Amino acid sequence: MMENPPIDMDGIVWDLWVRLAEQSPESEAILHWSAGQPPFRWLRGDLLRAAGNYAEHLERLGVRKGDVCALIILHRKDFYPIYMAVCALGALPAVLAYPNQRLHPDKFRQGLEGMAKKSGLHWVLTERELESITSPLLLGKESTVRGIFFPLEWPEGAREFSGRVRHPEVRPGDPCLLQHSSGTTGLQKAVVLSHRAILEHVHLYGLSIGLNPGDRIVSWLPLYHDMGLIAAFHLPLAAGIPVVQLDPFEWVTAPVIFLDAISRERGTLG
Repeated sequence: MMENPPIDMDGIVWDLWVRLAEQSPESEAILHWSAGQPPFRWLRGDLLRAAGNYAEHLERLGVRKGDVCALIILHRKDFYPIYMAVCALGALPAVLAYPNQRLHPDKFRQGLEGMAKKSGLHWVLTERELESITSPLLLGKESTVRGIFFPLEWPEGAREFSGRVRHPEVRPGDPCLLQHSSGTTGLQKAVVLSHRAILEHVHLYGLSIGLNPGDRIVSWLPLYHDMGLIAAFHLPLAAGIPVVQLDPFEWVTAPVIFLDAISRERGTLG
């Protein structure tokens, strides 16, 4: 039975993250492994402060409750607080696959244009490398995109969280995130998940696998994949246990890093 801690299924995802960070700010939350570099260890308190900083920036740029924010960012250590920042504002993150060898550039472009018309994307958070692909969305006919941001370029000096972000009033039944289908047989389709749906799912998931306070999850799953996002991101963050995150494309080229991470980090679930 899950004991660490009981998940409030009638709560809000952001409120749960805040509570866990306040209870145990020095505990490990996310251990980001990157090839050739020492693991970056996000402590709960630091992760929340970084998320608050990004949220302040996004709020100043116009992001508001209910806005849909597409995240097209490589599997980097700052992906996590950026995602959390969107949630802090009551906006809806939608994690999309970064262009790669398995995703043809034309299919990526067409999918993004389709989402901008059908899914109601309001903002795109991405990397400068994709500017030439994403910028036309601002001018596209029927596109709902209002702006494109490059949060990885925001100055380090501005990352001292002032604490001014005010999480808007959000109810458990309100939307929390937007998950897109793979689009294998057509245009990617969007599914809205509420806070209650996510917390109920991770609670039941934890019970089914016998999650306990001593567990450590190790995952190579991409975060644009529903299992990667829910089971390897939302579940450990909500349950208060560490998760070791590997870049899925690095894992494909050298699968042994998964076993290495399990051994070094003493992973119990993968």
